[in-house]
Amino acid sequence: DRTLAPGFHFVLPRPIETVRKVDMTSVRSVSDKMQMLTKDENIVQVDFNIQYQVNNAEQYLFSMQDPDEAVRQAAEASVRRVVGASTMDTILSGEGAAMVAATQQSLQQLLNSYNTGITITEVNFQNISPPAEVKAAFDDVNRAREDKQRIEDEAKAYASKILPEARGNVARIVASAQAYEITREVRAQGDSQRFLSMLKEYRAAPAVTRKRLWLETIEQVMAANTKVVDEGTGRNLIYLPLPHSGGAPAPATPTALLPGLGAELQAPAASSSSAAVPQSAVPISASGSTQGGQS
Repeated sequence: DRTLAPGFHFVLPRPIETVRKVDMTSVRSVSDKMQMLTKDENIVQVDFNIQYQVNNAEQYLFSMQDPDEAVRQAAEASVRRVVGASTMDTILSGEGAAMVAATQQSLQQLLNSYNTGITITEVNFQNISPPAEVKAAFDDVNRAREDKQRIEDEAKAYASKILPEARGNVARIVASAQAYEITREVRAQGDSQRFLSMLKEYRAAPAVTRKRLWLETIEQVMAANTKVVDEGTGRNLIYLPLPHSGGAPAPATPTALLPGLGAELQAPAASSSSAAVPQSAVPISASGSTQGGQS
């Protein structure tokens, strides 16, 4: 027997020599489906596909009678070894890449020990599922696992959103507190300086300072109240508006200047010959006292 490289070669005619050509570039595949036992003694159904190429024509032709069957049996042994070393949860949890890598490594080592002249190019687990009798229970477990992962992702997203907002609120509150502290401190310093300046003036001229403070206080008080000016002889009867029963002041009326009678904020009714005293006004006499003994 001899191995010929690609190209033109001379061979003896049959039956002296027979040429058997081997395609070294094509990719061959083997598929199978079987039930296997896991490490925790559960049964799973595995559908796998093996793709391989020939790397040694002599070994490929003369080391095996049926290469596809040899690859299938070796693949079954390798898959059983990997599945048997894993639990059901590990197999169904999506760790397929690690199982594929382990299966391909184990299968290649097994074929090399048989001198098959085959190189495994790809291993695929097309479907891994529990038996039909318990599939519903395993589907519930998978859905629960997916819900757990979804809730964790939502919680992380919420934390990523709320934490920056909380840090921003903390920074804003701290800045506001610092600004308030500075404002109160500056205001207190201003009040202190004003008081010391006023004390200095009071010590220099007590009577003048007391008079000025009194006038400033009267000015502040009178600025927010209604005022009535009598420009007459002091013998006029003027009606002063009183607050309503609810406590709110009566609405202000325009000031009327009457010749010889002065100014009043609420004019009496002109159509009545003997005008009654309104309940919302109190008459005062020329002496400054209200009728009925009220001052």
